[in-house]
Amino acid sequence: MNKYLFCILVFLLSFSRTFCSNNIPTKVTLSGYVSDSISSERLIGASVFIEELVLGTASNRYGFYSLTLDPGEYFISVSFVGYKRQTIKVDLKADSTLNISLSTYLGIEEVTVKGRYRNPGLLNSTETGTNIVSIEAINKTPAVAGESDVLKTLQFLPGIKQSQEGTSGINIRGGSPDQNLILLDGVPVYNVSHLFGFLSVFNPDALKHVKMYKGSIPARFGGRLSSVLDISMKEGNLKRARGTFSVSPIAGRITLEGPIKKDTASYILSARRTFVDGPIRLGQLVSGQTLRAAYYFYDYSGKMNWKLNAKNRLYFSSYFGKDRYYMNDKEEGVKSKYGYSWGNITSVLRWNSELSPKLFMNATAYFSHFYNKQKIKINNEGQQLFDISSGLNDFAIASDFDWYPNLNHSIKFGIKSSSQRFSPQVIKIQQEGTGTIMGKGIEYRALINSVYFEDDLLVTRNFGINAGFRVDWYQTGSKDYFCFQPRISGKYLVAPQLSVKASCIKMGQFLHLLSNSSIGLPTDLWVSSTEKVKPQKGWQVSTGIFYKSGKGDEFSGEGYYKEMNRVIRLDEGESFFDSREKNWENKLIAGNGNAYGIEFLYKKNYGRLTGLAGYALSWSNREFPGINHGKPFPYRYDKRHDISILGEYLLFDNGIDSKSFTFGFTFNTGYAVSIPDINTMV
Repeated sequence: MNKYLFCILVFLLSFSRTFCSNNIPTKVTLSGYVSDSISSERLIGASVFIEELVLGTASNRYGFYSLTLDPGEYFISVSFVGYKRQTIKVDLKADSTLNISLSTYLGIEEVTVKGRYRNPGLLNSTETGTNIVSIEAINKTPAVAGESDVLKTLQFLPGIKQSQEGTSGINIRGGSPDQNLILLDGVPVYNVSHLFGFLSVFNPDALKHVKMYKGSIPARFGGRLSSVLDISMKEGNLKRARGTFSVSPIAGRITLEGPIKKDTASYILSARRTFVDGPIRLGQLVSGQTLRAAYYFYDYSGKMNWKLNAKNRLYFSSYFGKDRYYMNDKEEGVKSKYGYSWGNITSVLRWNSELSPKLFMNATAYFSHFYNKQKIKINNEGQQLFDISSGLNDFAIASDFDWYPNLNHSIKFGIKSSSQRFSPQVIKIQQEGTGTIMGKGIEYRALINSVYFEDDLLVTRNFGINAGFRVDWYQTGSKDYFCFQPRISGKYLVAPQLSVKASCIKMGQFLHLLSNSSIGLPTDLWVSSTEKVKPQKGWQVSTGIFYKSGKGDEFSGEGYYKEMNRVIRLDEGESFFDSREKNWENKLIAGNGNAYGIEFLYKKNYGRLTGLAGYALSWSNREFPGINHGKPFPYRYDKRHDISILGEYLLFDNGIDSKSFTFGFTFNTGYAVSIPDINTMV
């Protein structure tokens, strides 16, 4: 396997070298960054359009764009949602740099839709099953107790459903929660819930970009079967200091940002804490109860960036979140204490470099840690201690490259190496000076080496494809798993306002989440593939139609079919809390699954009344030996019908201030439940 991975790596590096050296002398390149004029925050996905050619591109996730053109004069039109469109005349005679700052506007300006405008959006990108949700929309979405939530906003989109009623957990197109790769600044987050699942760990005040992939997942993402949620944090204001503070019945939030050195370095710090434990403890104290029980959560996130020079920038971001529930009691001389805590820690150091006007590099080193701990302590003429814990550590280094050979062609490629360590469950028992530790030495280590390649090509004015592959080499113990994952998607522009798209992807997953269906998160455990437990594999095909009217209405209809192999679950009657004499690997059974359905989404983006309406009709099945006589059965997240409406009505807008009313409605079929047939039970 080593030689195959080495050959692929050599091929990619040689390929990139060829790209950099074979410059066509008759062409010139215009490149630069698109940013916010007030804060200098770089804008992701800003449209850079060449009016003479009726073609363009979009800035990447770091605000960088590149256009390779014939020498001459051009009008460059740059736009981004919520910002004034800016048109600049350029006279290109040689490779040039043009950094563009956009300013926000108050009110609504006229929207002009141009045919064949090559911008990764509804019509012209090759992506299927993708959704971008603005931070403004997240903050305006109706929320229980006033707490805006990223994941709950996503649940208004078809194909994205609640794991449990009222919670922030999501299931994508019939998949399980562990099949969603959720990234914060490119770092995997392994627990995404606060408040026992009713809120997500992401503070909207610190975020700037949210994009969900559930159809044509690009080759640069791997490790999950169902979806990728890519979340980016704000960079901090390079111009001036500012801050926000808000309080809801559940929690308080504060965010501060500003320059460390104006126009050179900046920071953003955000913190949030719940208040529910305060009133509970006060009530217990006033009532004289001997029982003291409460719950709280808090999280912190921060980011700093340094502009080293015009072509190089460093970023460092970090997140820390914790939930804790505790219960202390004293009765008849017996003292008992119970504590349960869980949380995440992530940190990432990132280096952006413009290696050439056509080649952009992002080098990353990150660390992600997830843990949960339970502790019971009883003092009754001696001390008894029960301690149970589990954890996951993930450290990775990666390099990603964006190359823009010409106006109709862009390429992404990269390499990554990740080292993971799992401690599925360690139990410590002490009583009267004696102690027993079970599972302490049971750790699982894994090394994942990956390479990927994506080629996005506009073949004709109307036809474009994105083809690529990903190769993962997973090493655990004495076992090696080699997973080749081809990806391809395409679009055809039938008319200036109508396109059809299709995609086919293959995915591999090496991590598994073991769940007790009666308990649920966060007691679930992350475990690795081992010599006994093989990686999950799956593939998905999807196709759809996409329409955008001249006024700005958007409509899409997509159908998909997905198969999943080697999905695992606890065998019937098994539990995490059984004797440690039985290894967790022997408690599992592996099976297969499939999911299929159709999704419709309508968006109204103009006028006083704006919003979206979605409907999904779907099926999700599983098949395990020994369950239901080995026949397929509806999966626990099979929800046949799903209807969602999210809207905003503008009451008034005087150009300085505005008031609006937002509303939301959801309806979906309940869980499938199997009732035992006592006539067939032995």
